[in-house]
Amino acid sequence: MMEDITQHRFTNGKLNLRRFHQAKWDEPVIFEMSEPGQRGILVPEVEDGITDAVGDPLSNLPEKMRREESPKLPELSQPQVLRHYVRLS
Repeated sequence: MMEDITQHRFTNGKLNLRRFHQAKWDEPVIFEMSEPGQRGILVPEVEDGITDAVGDPLSNLPEKMRREESPKLPELSQPQVLRHYVRLS
């Protein structure tokens, strides 16, 4: 049987509403919030078994389309990114 969650929406007979946050014009750009060394997710290296079965994925990519250096992405933790975009929404 499913729990009735409507009771959690009220406190002392009053409806619990999420507080409204006015948009700010001086909200920092995500690159301005970047802190060196922060990471939201680390992508694992390709396992040897996959490389043996599929080959090197970069070998199928034309030389003109390969990056010469890694993209300069903001360095933020995953919760920081989430909070930033929730504020913007």
